[in-house]
Amino acid sequence: MACGGNKDILSNLSCASVCAKRCGNWWTKQLSFHDKPGEHFTVYHRDPVEAIKALWGDPAFAEHLVYKPGKLFCGAEQTENNCIYSEMWTTGFWNAVQHAIPVGGTVCPVIIASDKTNLTRFSGNKSAYPVYLTIGNLPKALRRKPSARARVIIAYLSVDKPNKQGLTKKDLKLQMGIEMVGGNGNVRKVYPLLCTYVADYPEQCLVTCTKYGTCPKCQRKANDLGLASAGDSQTVLWTLEIMKEAHDTSHNVAGGIEPFWKDFPLTDIHDCITPDILHQLHHFKKGIADFSQVTGTEHKHTACILLASLTGKVDQRGIVACKALLNFIHLAQYPSHDEDTLGYMDLELNVWHKNKAYFVEQQTTKDQINIPKFHSLLHYVNSIKWLGTTDNYNTEAFECFHIDMVKEAWDATNKRDHFPQMTQWLSRQEKILSFDFYRNWIDSTSTNQGAQKNDITLKLDVAKLGLNAIANSHNAPGFILALKLYISSLLPKEGQVTKAEALSIGCLPFTLLNVWHHSKFTPVNLFDDASDVPKEIPYSASVKRK
Repeated sequence: MACGGNKDILSNLSCASVCAKRCGNWWTKQLSFHDKPGEHFTVYHRDPVEAIKALWGDPAFAEHLVYKPGKLFCGAEQTENNCIYSEMWTTGFWNAVQHAIPVGGTVCPVIIASDKTNLTRFSGNKSAYPVYLTIGNLPKALRRKPSARARVIIAYLSVDKPNKQGLTKKDLKLQMGIEMVGGNGNVRKVYPLLCTYVADYPEQCLVTCTKYGTCPKCQRKANDLGLASAGDSQTVLWTLEIMKEAHDTSHNVAGGIEPFWKDFPLTDIHDCITPDILHQLHHFKKGIADFSQVTGTEHKHTACILLASLTGKVDQRGIVACKALLNFIHLAQYPSHDEDTLGYMDLELNVWHKNKAYFVEQQTTKDQINIPKFHSLLHYVNSIKWLGTTDNYNTEAFECFHIDMVKEAWDATNKRDHFPQMTQWLSRQEKILSFDFYRNWIDSTSTNQGAQKNDITLKLDVAKLGLNAIANSHNAPGFILALKLYISSLLPKEGQVTKAEALSIGCLPFTLLNVWHHSKFTPVNLFDDASDVPKEIPYSASVKRK
């Protein structure tokens, strides 16, 4: 396996091909529909169960995986009103389904995200429809870190007919009760359950078989989205019953196709739909200025100055409404919530609904603000309680992976019949990264074993320095007194002196001390991570010895 020094590219690629595949083989399928059997749509995918096993068994995650749910509380009373919501293991979903699986089983909350993206940057119409997968057993900070390899791509859907994409996931159903080997070698009975589907609004409607312009989570019709309360929740049974009926446009469900989530256990696809911070709170298709190709960061910067820009140009009610929305945006992105902060979100949302009529009166919008983006805000609090804080499933984090897993893969192709080349490139990249992690792990293990023998390393900058010089160079006028008291504390109790007695003591039996200006100690049994190695370099002014 020592191919790192080989400069021949073909030899390196051959060497990478020998390594075991991290997430299984890629498969190609041709799909067609009954009404147009002559048209075929190509889907590239791999088994999601193999991807879950790869994440579960990765040694890099062995110390980070969470195997059971729990609840966090603020205050002395452990009640629902004192719950804290943050990581996915603190949410209602995991705590609820844990009691529905066999005793001793481990829940694996599966998070899936899909988002169509362009492959060509400046010209051309090439695009890809990647599907990503990760698991909620990993901390959200680790899932958001691109270099952690905590998210894998499991499919490239066909981009020829976007309105038929619901069919392509029928073969991605998750199985129940799978024995998985963790990175620490332990074998557990794991139950992968789809808990979160991260997507923007058009894909939310597509995945849930909901009519575009309505809500994918509740039964509000398009003309009722401006109401200040959510409607009755959509459920899988309700959706499937509607889909059995003939193509009735009066219903809010676009039917005719069997959805991939129909037989998923302990899963309601409507509950899996999450708030979309990037597109719902920051993105406006036709905003306040004629911007084009505006990034999410630029939208956030615009929000910072929006309120000040409206002062003197908009009535007080409009200012209050915009202020409430901005407050809601900031509250919604808290990394941790309790009942108080969730109450603040409800309060700001109520202020918005009380003052939004101003924009209708000024004819700046339609007769009613029946906009799905604003209606979705009503579901934020319940989603946080059920699935955790919004940084667990923000679409912005998944879009960052387009660069590493889609665009760079496209650049590595010859731009003809590119998807087979992209999947091969991804497999090779995963193999190389896995082997690189293994080599780093071996190096760090040997380094730590050597560090355990000499846990403390001291650098002797000044061999001998006088006590007064030490006090002056380190700006510590009380150093000599503190030294006397410390030496006194080492004596038997009857021989110890007070502070006043220490002041009266004359000279110490020594006048010089060794001084170390740099020290480093490595904790035992930790990998070679600079962030885990405490270092201390005390400040010292230059001193010239006379």
